[in-house]
Amino acid sequence: MATSPADSTPVPNDDPAALPDSARRLAQREAAFTAVVEAAGDVIVQIDAELRVTYINPAAARAAGVPASEIVGRAALTVPLDEAFKGIWLTAIRDTILTGLPVMVDYDFPAPDGTTSRFQARFTPEPDTEHGGTGVFVIARDITALHRAAEALANREAELRAIVDGVEDLMMRFDAQGRIAFVNPAFARAVGHPVEDFINRAPADVLVDPVARAAFSTALHRVLRDGRAETLEFEYQRASEPNARYYVTRFTPLRNSHGQVNGVLTLSHDLTERRATELERERLLQELLHAKAAVTTLKGLLPTCSWCHKIRDEHGHWEQMESYIAKRSEAEFSHGLCPECAVKMLTE
Repeated sequence: MATSPADSTPVPNDDPAALPDSARRLAQREAAFTAVVEAAGDVIVQIDAELRVTYINPAAARAAGVPASEIVGRAALTVPLDEAFKGIWLTAIRDTILTGLPVMVDYDFPAPDGTTSRFQARFTPEPDTEHGGTGVFVIARDITALHRAAEALANREAELRAIVDGVEDLMMRFDAQGRIAFVNPAFARAVGHPVEDFINRAPADVLVDPVARAAFSTALHRVLRDGRAETLEFEYQRASEPNARYYVTRFTPLRNSHGQVNGVLTLSHDLTERRATELERERLLQELLHAKAAVTTLKGLLPTCSWCHKIRDEHGHWEQMESYIAKRSEAEFSHGLCPECAVKMLTE
C-alpha cells in the first residue's frame, strides 16, 4: 500500500497488473508525483479544512528540525515550532480559506541551529472532500541568499544615491534617444527648477544659452553615435546671472549587457572661480615680468673710495659713480648743486 501526499488515501499497488488500466495509470502518476515531492528541496505542507497538518515532505522536516511524525496529524496551532512563525502561517492559512485565493507571504524562520532563514511561501486553496471544506497546499522556498543579495543591493543603491546627491558637480543621465532620464540635486539647484521638470526632456529644452546648447547637443549625439567619451569646455550664460560661467563637461557612454550604447552620463564641473583665479594670476605675472624688465637692481657691496667716491668694478678699475651706475642700470644722472655746496662754491 502507498499513500499520496494529495489526499493520504491508500492506493493498492501490491499487484498493479490486477488493476484496470486507468487505475494503474493513476497509481503510476501518483507514485511519480510522490517521488518528486519527496525529493523536492522546497518545503511542501498540506493542511486540511480542520487546520490539521496532513503531510510534510522531508525538506519541511529538515527545515523545522522536527521529525514528520511529530507534526503530521496535529493541529497547525499545536505543532512544536516557533510561535511567531506559527502566527504568520495561521493568518495566511485562514486568509486563503476565507478568500479562496492564493496568498504569498515572506517570513523569517528560526532554524534549529540558531540561525534565521528567510522564506517565501505560497498558500493555495484546495478542496478537502473528506471534511467537506477547503484545505491549503503550501510551498515555501528558502530565499535567504536572494534576500541578503537584495538587501546588499538596496544598501549599495542607497550609498550611491547619497554620493550622487552630495556631489556638487552637475550630473545628468540621457537615454538612447538623447532625452534626460536623471539629474542630480546640484543640477536642479543650478538651473533653479525641480528635478522632475527635466525628465524626458532634450538638452534644447533645458539649456537657454544658444551657443552652449548647440555645443552640448552636438557632443551628446556624437557620443551616442560613436560610443567614445568626450570632454567639452564651454561658457554658459544663465538668465539669472549677469556674467557667463565656465564649465568643463565629461560625456561618458553607458552600455547594456550586449555592449551597445544605451545612454550617456554627463558630469559638469564649474570652473568659473578657478578660471578667474588663473586669469588674475596670469595678469599679475605679466605685470611682474613687465616690472622686472623695466628695472635692473644693483645688489651686493660696492667698493667705493671714501675720498673721491669712485667705485671699483669687477676688473679692478675705478670708475666715477655716475658712470658705474649708468652702465649697470637704467638710471640717468643730471648734475646740479645742492644748497650747501652752492654756498661753499660762492664763498670760495
